[in-house]
Amino acid sequence: MGALFSIFHSTVRIPARTGKIPEIRNYVQGLNRRMPYFPYFLLSDPATESFELYFLCMIDVDETGRFKPQQAIEVLQEIEKAVRAFCHSVAGNADERLGELFSALPVQATSRAGEG
Repeated sequence: MGALFSIFHSTVRIPARTGKIPEIRNYVQGLNRRMPYFPYFLLSDPATESFELYFLCMIDVDETGRFKPQQAIEVLQEIEKAVRAFCHSVAGNADERLGELFSALPVQATSRAGEG
């Protein structure tokens, strides 16, 4: 299976800010409702910021980049459940794929969770 790189045309080039654009958030959240396993197809290279943007569109992030840890955990658990189910249906390695995706999140994202 291949991977997907999403491009959203915006003057904003930072995922945390792009993830606040209502049209992009609505698109990603709608995609998540229809295909909760969609992250399976995203490029996991941190340089593309594909999974980071997807994740940030699924949580509420304030203007400083902080978010509620419990919401982030719940979103990641939902993604994990959906990707595991999809991997099972296509005989994929769920642990490997989830490791690739989750390691694409920047380290500072986890440090911002509890601040503020």
